[in-house]
Amino acid sequence: MTDKALLIVAHGSRKETSNTEVKVLTGKIGTELKKRYRIIKPAFLEFTEPSIEEGILECIGEGAT
Repeated sequence: MTDKALLIVAHGSRKETSNTEVKVLTGKIGTELKKRYRIIKPAFLEFTEPSIEEGILECIGEGAT
């Protein structure tokens, strides 16, 4: 398994249902790409968390190189 990470970046929304859709999509993408990426996380530009910076740090914290 690789130590690669994939950070799915979306704009972010004040509507939590929209942010949840991105998180669900990230999970589905993770199912398809789990052989290529050990870590797959969502991140957002604004309005919700994790931010892009936080997402990168989470990936690194989980061992992404």
